Formats: sequence, structure tokens, C-alpha cells
Amino acid sequence: MKNQLLILSFLSIIFSTSYAFSQTNVVTGTASNDATIAYGEITGTVRNSETGHVAPNVSIIVLKDGSLVTGAVADEKGKFHIEHIEAGVYDIKIVGAEFQDKLNKNIVVVKNKITHLPPHQTEMDFIPQCRICMPKVEWDAQKVPERIKTEVKWISEHILMQALGVK
Repeated sequence: MKNQLLILSFLSIIFSTSYAFSQTNVVTGTASNDATIAYGEITGTVRNSETGHVAPNVSIIVLKDGSLVTGAVADEKGKFHIEHIEAGVYDIKIVGAEFQDKLNKNIVVVKNKITHLPPHQTEMDFIPQCRICMPKVEWDAQKVPERIKTEVKWISEHILMQALGVK
């Protein structure tokens, strides 16, 4: 009987911890279980303003009153989709190593709607001299092994997570 109570207590702790963790926002650490909060989404495709080519692996940062709310990294097609954003007005900053930062102010996120950023809000101006002082390398994405693509994406996400203060 004592062993059964011990096992039951142990399982109770595990399940309550799992539930609490699943209800916590990874970026801010705050509970996201409030049924009164209405959420929306932001999507878009980031492109080079000069060439029209997509800009993969750039960071999209969502700010409210100058404070970080959340963020994402554009995929290999320059696309991003940020979900579960509380309805309201935000500034969206797009940052890429070879591009001039782009700040879009007063982007409205509506409850249960997708806010799609149009091209004029997601086109980035290329900086001829890379800000991290590395030579620009031309490469054909079709010829790059999948392992390298995965590592590049992981590194970009890791840098964003560090910038957001998430470990």
C-alpha cells in the first residue's frame, strides 16, 4: 500500500509538471492558458528588394512598445509564419546579415485572423559590404547537401534564440 501511494504521488507530480510546462510560453515564460486573450497570426515572404529573390534565414522579430514579444526565422523560401500572437498593434523588425534592417511600425494583429505582410513591408535592401565582414559566397541551393542546409537553418535559429534570450 505504501509503495502504491509513492508511485501514485510520483505520477501525479510528473503529470502536473508536464501540464504546467505545456501551458508556458517558451519566449516569455508566462502562462498562455487565459481563455480571455484573443490571438492572431503574422505571415509573409522576405525578398531582396534589388533582385526579387527570396531572402532565406532572416530573423523576424515582433515587438510591442519596444519589448520583444516573439520571433521567427524565415525558411529556405523566405517564408515565415508566426502564430499565437495576442491581438493588438506591433512593430515587426526584419534582420538579415547582408541586408539593411527593416522596421514596420503599427502592424495590426486581429483576433482569429492572419495578418499577411505585403511585399513592400518585407523587401530588404542588400548591403554590398556584409555587416559581419565575411565574403559573399554564391552557391546553388540545389547542389548543397541536405545536411548542410539543416545545419545552416539550425545555426540561424540558434542565433535567433540567443537574441531572444531563450535557451
